[in-house]
Amino acid sequence: KDEENMAEEEKRYNEYCQIISEVLEVEPLKDLKSIKDDEIHKIAYMCTSENTLEKATGLSRIGHFLVKDIEENAENAKKYLEKAINTILDDKNLSNKSLYNNERATTVLETSYLDLAGTYILEEKYDMAKEKIKDYKELMEKEFNFKYTPLISEAKSKGEKIKMLNNMIEIKSKYTKADILLVRIAALENSPDAIEQYDNLLKKSGIVLSDEERNE
Repeated sequence: KDEENMAEEEKRYNEYCQIISEVLEVEPLKDLKSIKDDEIHKIAYMCTSENTLEKATGLSRIGHFLVKDIEENAENAKKYLEKAINTILDDKNLSNKSLYNNERATTVLETSYLDLAGTYILEEKYDMAKEKIKDYKELMEKEFNFKYTPLISEAKSKGEKIKMLNNMIEIKSKYTKADILLVRIAALENSPDAIEQYDNLLKKSGIVLSDEERNE
């Protein structure tokens, strides 16, 4: 058993070295304690975990990190963000209710879809960005059905109005993130309905501009 554990640890370390050296272009650490204490190295090491949520979190964070320097890292960013999504979706133990009630899993999916969409926007691949926003919205619908509808109903039945409103605001704010990206794409594409989309977004957000402000 000890030999198996040592072999697995060595395999993880070698994968960590590859991620650090080839993807993040940072010098690998040799001391395991240092790896687990240093944020960048810890994230790379997480990507080699057998645990679905730990692995997906690491992959998503690396993708997010690479998006910041997108000119050099676009392909790697997309690769790691897609890996993060697939790691979650391919886990048979995370199905429907257990997935959409799992905050860590849904956070990985949400941030990865939005980062992917943002990456495609920066590359001016707007159709691909819209596909990822569509995936994000489908995730929101499932999360609403499996997580938020029961929470809102329960709070309503108990007369807990503040809790009910908090949950409604939380899910609506998640949808708004997708709407903001769609408005941004419409503006970049010089879409004729870009201003209308922007106005609709402001109305949904409860923001009203004067005619003077709108014409600025």
